Amino acid sequence: MTRFIALTIALVEVLVTYLIGGGEAAAKLTFYLLLPIFLIFWPRDMGSYTGHFVTRYHFDYPTPAWLVSFGGWLLLLLPIGRFIYWYAIT
Repeated sequence: MTRFIALTIALVEVLVTYLIGGGEAAAKLTFYLLLPIFLIFWPRDMGSYTGHFVTRYHFDYPTPAWLVSFGGWLLLLLPIGRFIYWYAIT
């Protein structure tokens, strides 16, 4: 059920962005939304990565799935908050 809700929110975000900002803005948002969708759909797999990162940091333990999913939801809802701030407040 959470996958369906997340995908519905993402599709609505892309559709509204297309209607307001055009195709280029919708394409950019689509690429941005890939990470949150992956984090929500596969939190256990995304959180199980350990080892060296691009920088000097080293991950010894996997991240709990609930935390990965929570981060995905935050990233998914971030464009909605930005939209509300941009159009409703300013």
